[in-house]
Amino acid sequence: MQQQVIRCPNCGSQNTVGQQFCGVCGTRLATGGQQQVIRCPNCGSQNAMGLQFCGACGARLAAGCPYCGAGVDPTSRFCPNCGAALGAGMPQQVGGMPQQAGWAPPAARSQAPSGSPVLIMLLVVILLGLGFFSYWAFASPSWLPSLFSGTTTTDTTPPIISSVSASTTTTTAAITWTTDELTGSQVEYGTDINYGTSTAWENDPTSGTSMGVVTHSVTLTGLTSGTEYHYRVKSKDAAGNVAVSPKNTFTTGTTNGSTTTDTTPPIISSVLASTTTTTAVITWATDELAGSQVEYGTDINYGTSTAWENDPTSGTSTGVATHSVTLTGLTSGTEYHYRVKSKDAAGNVAVSPDNTFTTG
Repeated sequence: MQQQVIRCPNCGSQNTVGQQFCGVCGTRLATGGQQQVIRCPNCGSQNAMGLQFCGACGARLAAGCPYCGAGVDPTSRFCPNCGAALGAGMPQQVGGMPQQAGWAPPAARSQAPSGSPVLIMLLVVILLGLGFFSYWAFASPSWLPSLFSGTTTTDTTPPIISSVSASTTTTTAAITWTTDELTGSQVEYGTDINYGTSTAWENDPTSGTSMGVVTHSVTLTGLTSGTEYHYRVKSKDAAGNVAVSPKNTFTTGTTNGSTTTDTTPPIISSVLASTTTTTAVITWATDELAGSQVEYGTDINYGTSTAWENDPTSGTSTGVATHSVTLTGLTSGTEYHYRVKSKDAAGNVAVSPDNTFTTG
């Protein structure tokens, strides 16, 4: 007669019918010829006694007695099989599902509090500000407070005046001078040391309508012929600093039934050329009002002359003391020779030495 066996629901080992526990793993076996079952608390499916998880839904089944392994109702205070005291009942799994003795749910993962980024940034700015203020107040270098004081450097240096000269006719005088920075122009003049007459400011950088000039020319009109005049020039920079030249004198021409003959040509200075690939701007200054002309070419013979500009002999202009003539239609990358010419009201012509420039 073949011996009846029962398979362990936990490890699958074969055991003799009548054994209450598996001889291999100790799991409680079914008794009475009928396998004991336990109902899943989640889906209601029947599972063999001793299994820990439901075969239908995977939910954890009722835990066993820690002493004999018998299935125990979660609310029982004693094991119905061996009578072992279970304390205050079997511990409950999260969600109402029973769990084995000694089991504890995993600790909740700690999570850093999520503060507002704006508040965090504001706190950082406040801390940095307090630190900077402390450094500024107690340990900063001497220049640091002045950096935030709102003060700026004040220009208190007046311009430097040079090259003052006067060119006269019987009733006019052209007063010219230069300065080391952009400034306005004014002349005080009269028949004695008290002067008595002032011209209006020209090219005044404090007016908001001009940046000022460095080459100055002011024309005095309505003068008396054959008369000595005292004069001085004044220049004012953008900061309002005013420079005043020493006293100077000039004498207007005389008339004896005819105008005084002027045989002195202008004095040319400060000749410069500014170029592009096909143009050149020629500038220069004269010591009296005069017209402007440029001779130029690719060799010393020049070959081309511009038309007279601001010609005081034309009857349409009194001339200028600051000259500018633009040459166009030039060849790029070419060296040019040039010289400037100025003609005063008496027709006297001054010619500069030869100069060169090269186009871009």
